[in-house]
Amino acid sequence: MATAPDRHWHTREIAAALNTVKENTLTIHLSAWARKNLLVKTAPATYALPEDAPADARTSQPNAANSPIYALI
Repeated sequence: MATAPDRHWHTREIAAALNTVKENTLTIHLSAWARKNLLVKTAPATYALPEDAPADARTSQPNAANSPIYALI
């Protein structure tokens, strides 16, 4: 997501990029992160980084250890 921080990502795109999780499992995690304001749910099954995301989450080279998505890998 950090490669295009202003883009809205569909769950299936994120799951395909990770290639390690099922889309249904990822949806549960993304929804939980949206409730914690780590992501913004922009439409059904569609997420984006929040405007006030930490700088390392909005760059093309994020610190993976601090990224919520890292917990799935």
